[in-house]
Amino acid sequence: QLGVLSVEHGIVPSDGGTLATSVETFIATGGTIAFNNGAFSANTLLNSGLLTIDTRTNDARSIYGTVQNHDAGYIRTHPDGPVVNSAAGEIHVQLDTNATIAFHDAVTNSGLFKVTQKAGTTGGNVYFHDTFTNHGTYLQDPTTSHFTDLINNGSLSAGPGDRILASGQVLNHGTIDLAGSHLGALGGIHNLGTISIFDTATIDGPILGAGSLVFHVLGDDSHLTLDDPFFGGLQIVFGNGYSPVRNAI
Repeated sequence: QLGVLSVEHGIVPSDGGTLATSVETFIATGGTIAFNNGAFSANTLLNSGLLTIDTRTNDARSIYGTVQNHDAGYIRTHPDGPVVNSAAGEIHVQLDTNATIAFHDAVTNSGLFKVTQKAGTTGGNVYFHDTFTNHGTYLQDPTTSHFTDLINNGSLSAGPGDRILASGQVLNHGTIDLAGSHLGALGGIHNLGTISIFDTATIDGPILGAGSLVFHVLGDDSHLTLDDPFFGGLQIVFGNGYSPVRNAI
C-alpha cells in the first residue's frame, strides 16, 4: 500500500504478513486497528481511534514508523504539514509469555498508552528505540518498558513488579507514580515535576532538578532504595493511618 491508508470505523485486523504504508501515512480516525501478528510498517502511524497490539508466546515483533497517539482536542502540526485535531486515541499492548514488542521510531503519546501482561503469563517487554514523549497517560502492569530517552509531560504509572528502564535520560515535567516498582535511567533522571513512591520502589540513576520526590510510607515494611546520588528534597508522607511513633509503642 502506497500513499495514505485511512481507517474511519470498524475493525482492520492484521493477522499475518506485513501491514504497510511504505511511503506516507497510516491514519486511524476511529474504529479499531487490531495488530495481532505479522509486521507493521508506515512512515507515520497517526492514531486517534483504538490500536490494539496483541502477542503470542515468545513473539518478537517490530513496529516501524513514527507513532502519534492523540487525545480529544489535541492539535499538532505534523512534519508533512497538516494540522490535526484528533479524537481520543488509545494504544493497548498485550504481552504474552516472554513476548517483545519493539517501536523503532519516535513515539508521541497524548492519549492513553497501556502495556499489560496477559493473565497467567510473565516475561513481557516493550522497547522504544527512539524518544518516547508522553503528554497523556502511560500505564503498565506488570511488565518491563525499555526506553531510550523518556520525556514525560503527563502521567506515568508503574505498579508492583513493573520496571521502567531508560538507556538514556528520563526528563520528567509531569507525574511519575511508583508502587512496588523499579525506575532506572543510565543517563540520569532530571525531575522538574513530581515523582511519588507508594510503599516501595527502587530508583537507579542520579536524580537532579527542582521537582518533588514524595515517599508515601504505608507501613513498617515500606522502603525506598536510591542506588545513585540524589540532589534535592525528599518529602515523607505517612498514609493509611500509619504512624511510626504509635507503631513503636
